[in-house]
Amino acid sequence: MLNRKSTCLFLLAFVVMIFGSLSATAADLVQYTSADGQMVQGSRCDTPTPTMDDIERENQAVEDFLRSGNYSAFSKAVVNVPVAVHIVTHDNGYGNVTDTQIADQMQVLNDAYQGTPFSFTLVVTTRTANRKWSTARAGSNTANQMKAALAVDPATTLNMYFTDIGGGTLGYSYLPSQIDESSTIHGVVCAFGTVPGGNAAPYNEGDTATHEVGHYLGLMHTFNGGCNGGDQVADTEPEASAAFGCPDGRDTCAGGGPDPIHNFMDYTDDYCMYLFTAGQSTRMDQQVALYKPTLYSGNGGGTGGGDMHVDSVSVSRASKGPNVNGVGTVTVVDAGGQPVSGATVTVSYDGPSNGSASGTTGTNGSVSFNTSKVKNPSGEWCFDVTGVSHSSFAYDSIANAENRSCESGNVSRDGRVSLAQLSIEAYPNPFNPMTEIKFSLPRDGQVAIRIYDSRGALVTKLVDGFMGAGARTVNWDARGHASGIYFAQVSFGGQMEMRKLTLLK
Repeated sequence: MLNRKSTCLFLLAFVVMIFGSLSATAADLVQYTSADGQMVQGSRCDTPTPTMDDIERENQAVEDFLRSGNYSAFSKAVVNVPVAVHIVTHDNGYGNVTDTQIADQMQVLNDAYQGTPFSFTLVVTTRTANRKWSTARAGSNTANQMKAALAVDPATTLNMYFTDIGGGTLGYSYLPSQIDESSTIHGVVCAFGTVPGGNAAPYNEGDTATHEVGHYLGLMHTFNGGCNGGDQVADTEPEASAAFGCPDGRDTCAGGGPDPIHNFMDYTDDYCMYLFTAGQSTRMDQQVALYKPTLYSGNGGGTGGGDMHVDSVSVSRASKGPNVNGVGTVTVVDAGGQPVSGATVTVSYDGPSNGSASGTTGTNGSVSFNTSKVKNPSGEWCFDVTGVSHSSFAYDSIANAENRSCESGNVSRDGRVSLAQLSIEAYPNPFNPMTEIKFSLPRDGQVAIRIYDSRGALVTKLVDGFMGAGARTVNWDARGHASGIYFAQVSFGGQMEMRKLTLLK
């Protein structure tokens, strides 16, 4: 008979055999700031690493799938993934995430996955006070019990949990091939401090979720397999080990180019990671089509022009004496442009006052929201659409004409632009104090180039006029601006492309 120690060792070996290592080595540990100001050491990511046998079986399954005739590359222009966000706090409320932070996190996800087949729509937010669940370690029975109790249909919905993960782990997920699509174990778990504006600096810009969703959609770490290139993606340069901080020029493998430190699937600081490759986009499409067919074929996506979408977001203000409030109006239409009544719209707003609200569209397809009143306010109010639902219509967020608007005008559109038509790059990036914004225009026309900060506020207009076709370069001199994340937006002919910029001083 096995003694207790032998039994534990046997079970540990079994877990490693099935899922790979769930614990980080000393070289994988990171440090970040906790909500009470203390330094915490933990794993950047505890997603199980597949074994070589797992990878070989998966490669064979993908090859058979591609030969079967049941897959057509990017057959869905957009796979709109419904997202259920679960905030799990301590019993006293420690670890809470605000509605505004949730909305910001959704925006970070959609910005990061532009250019891939995937977009994300928040469909529900739940809040649960349970310290045992909140502090459960990655892959533990308690964590799985939490998921079983809270998960919304895993086959059709991405469940995203924000908790105070035990052991200091920042996040974890599972690859599509590791678990059946209907299992409640699927989903993404992130430390609550990793949301935009959270406490877990330098991992508090929302890209821990971007990274873990990459695993959920089938991506491995860029350093998987070391210099042998084990992430199964041809256009990510191999690297011997995970990169931390933002080590520009790092090159740990002979031949090829520098390590892919700016890739979302490395371990660098949030400000340093800002891209997926075309090969990663292809892999995600194949992995989800094969291992998550229900999600891939769901009603959330499509080839554009879904059942309903946001046609406009306008912002104004109303005043009575010195008391002023912002007014945001959202209009929802169907694929034919007709107003949709009875749609429930949720928004968040920021500016002189912050908050969130929900309401139902009338016969004209519109619903208006009022912010709290502020006496003699400074600055402008901005509104974000965080969700739209209807009993008879599917919400196609990628078709939205507008997602966020301020009193000064629209900030961001859906960004659905073919890079063959309009492209934008920035070099250097990160930069100090000047960067070149390079873009290519398919034809002559009116061009607007604007810089926004991480909150969506307009920083400056670089160009607003006619430009000829071809490659163009515009310089942004950021002297006088604080270090942080900015976005360059190029608008042309009804199209728009954005690029994340990192100013380091």
